[in-house]
Amino acid sequence: MKIYPLLFSIFLAASPTIFSNKSKAKSITTDTNKSIEYNFEGDKKIYFYDDHKGAIKDYTESLKFNPKNTYALFNRANSKSELKDYEGAVNDLNLLLSIDPGNGAAVYNRARANANLRRNISAIKDYSRAISKDIELQYSFFNRAILKEMIGDAQGACNDWRKGIEKGNKRAKNVFAENCLPSNFAKFEVKTKNKLLMRRARERNLSGDRRGACEDYQLAKNNGYVPPKEYKLFYKVITDPYCFLRTL
Repeated sequence: MKIYPLLFSIFLAASPTIFSNKSKAKSITTDTNKSIEYNFEGDKKIYFYDDHKGAIKDYTESLKFNPKNTYALFNRANSKSELKDYEGAVNDLNLLLSIDPGNGAAVYNRARANANLRRNISAIKDYSRAISKDIELQYSFFNRAILKEMIGDAQGACNDWRKGIEKGNKRAKNVFAENCLPSNFAKFEVKTKNKLLMRRARERNLSGDRRGACEDYQLAKNNGYVPPKEYKLFYKVITDPYCFLRTL
């Protein structure tokens, strides 16, 4: 999934109020300049050395001098996502959006981070907000479709893939052809429902609700669910006997 890019020069030109007002006291202006200096240091670490850990330290220093520096928050969140610290990225983007609620790029990247955290409903809401702001439409529609598939909304997924095709997403064209044509939509709809049942079964199993997990698994089996090839033996030897005994 594509990360929404941000260039420092463009960001400064488009958002002159991000840093403290020049009319403020000299001490604050000095802090603001220091904040900008650390931004540049962070940028250099990313673009020249791909050093996201180092960049995070620089953006953190930048925020000490200007806590409302949304540029530093945005890029620190981006670096955290690159390091798979999606929770940290969401926290930074939440703070950014509390300062600048209309920042569409932040909404889009928060959708990606929430998707990686499997917060599907939150991610869908953010992709919807990104779409309403015309942000990365070909990716927003495509990614929202995947999330709709994961929550069992096959028709919603197909509708979004169709819109992704209209916006030029080639992957959406392939996925739509595989799942959403009249000749194969019914099969895709069943597969989508089974994915939802199996995900809920795993969540119930992890929470200690073994009976509920087995009930969902049985519903999926009755619906034609077949375990992936690499897990077939496990389901046959472990899951099937266990769930059979639980339901006796």
